[in-house]
Amino acid sequence: MIRFIRVFLKVKLPEKRLSAIFKRSGQQIYNVTLFFLFFMSLYALIGVQFFGPLEHHCIKINTNAANVTFNDLAIPDAICSPHKDGYNCPNGTSCQELQLPRDVRGFAGFDEFATSFFTVYQASSMEGWSLTMYRTMDALPTWRSVIYFFSLIFFLSWLVKVSAMSE
Repeated sequence: MIRFIRVFLKVKLPEKRLSAIFKRSGQQIYNVTLFFLFFMSLYALIGVQFFGPLEHHCIKINTNAANVTFNDLAIPDAICSPHKDGYNCPNGTSCQELQLPRDVRGFAGFDEFATSFFTVYQASSMEGWSLTMYRTMDALPTWRSVIYFFSLIFFLSWLVKVSAMSE
């Protein structure tokens, strides 16, 4: 490692050449960053409109929704759909809307633009996005989640890499 640094320090490029390299690469980085932020903002807005807050959970029947404990939730805590097009709760539980605090329900979701932007960033890094996709598939019609997340991965992961390499 030290040899590599020594060789790098001994190589002297003309100052004009260095400034041309930084100018050209700076413009490319700027273009890719604008492209990435545009699509992230677009998908964050679409996510808020498509999904919104995922607040329906499977809880035991005859449980007061205002006073839910951890033992009242279905294990594992399942996001459910109040309609017939998502996940239906198992026997002995019902799908009810819960107003859980942010630290309990997690920071990934589509409640508002900021959390949606964070969720889109997480998905575009391709780390942990599948859990969010499965939660949205449980809460809403499956086709929404599949189209949204597959196009998001295509545009924000693959296309940004291709555009970064082509410039």
